[in-house]
Amino acid sequence: MSDGKDCLNRVLLGLQNEQLSTIPSILFQILQISSDPQASAADLGAIFGKDQSSAARLLKTANSVLHSTLTRTHVDTIEEAIVRIGFKAAREVAVSAIICDLFKSSRTIHEYSLPRLWQHSMCVGMGARLLYSSLSVNRSYDPYLAGLLHDIGIVLEHQFLFEDGFRDAVAAQYQSGTSLIEQERLFLGTTHDVIGAEVGRRWGFADHIVTAIRHHHDLEVQNEEYRTLTHAVRVSEALCAELDYGYSDFDRSQEEAYRASREALGLDDQIAGMVKAQLEIEYMHMEQIDWFRVA
Repeated sequence: MSDGKDCLNRVLLGLQNEQLSTIPSILFQILQISSDPQASAADLGAIFGKDQSSAARLLKTANSVLHSTLTRTHVDTIEEAIVRIGFKAAREVAVSAIICDLFKSSRTIHEYSLPRLWQHSMCVGMGARLLYSSLSVNRSYDPYLAGLLHDIGIVLEHQFLFEDGFRDAVAAQYQSGTSLIEQERLFLGTTHDVIGAEVGRRWGFADHIVTAIRHHHDLEVQNEEYRTLTHAVRVSEALCAELDYGYSDFDRSQEEAYRASREALGLDDQIAGMVKAQLEIEYMHMEQIDWFRVA
């Protein structure tokens, strides 16, 4: 078994790689602009202007059937695209495009792969946003980002600990039918929620995002509003697992916790069904514009 502290240090060292070292600074800029009430489409557009991949995803989204109609002309500029889809949606595109770089890998283990985890992470973000819109909650928190990043620790384990316990942990998960987090403890001496939260903290993520990353499996959260957000992420994760959207570490051992989260949010079958149906529609549109492809 590996040492948990040593695993975390190897992840932090790996993130200093030249290709990945710019991710936290760009994310910080996006989140700073997003929290500034005086920020404009031009401010966010400047971020897109620095990254061709982000700009391409933005224009593709703005011209998709989700945001385009017969009376709307094709948009060709970043600022026009931001205005069309809205500031919040554009921010989601920017963050997703930057984070997507972490998911590039061709290595697979049984049905697990980083592209399938990317698909799952995107869908959990969308589902958490849809759930939040149906609740009377603090709108200053970001359910999409919390959902998108909840399993970022798995990505980091894949990229920097693949040969040092991660591959064995995922293989054992499939072979034994137990949870990934249980196998991580055995093979890595730590878990993806711990690694993800520590990296998120060092990257300057807001406390509610770090909390959702750290506690989406255990819900040991003192702040009531943060706990509500974490419940939403967990319910969204279960819905995405039901729909078979990508790789999920959600397993049967967590079904009781899922039901507890649904109850805590006051979600009856009707509301949960509506959210699930909306998620299926949004997923279909995103799939049509090849949004889940890790380029």
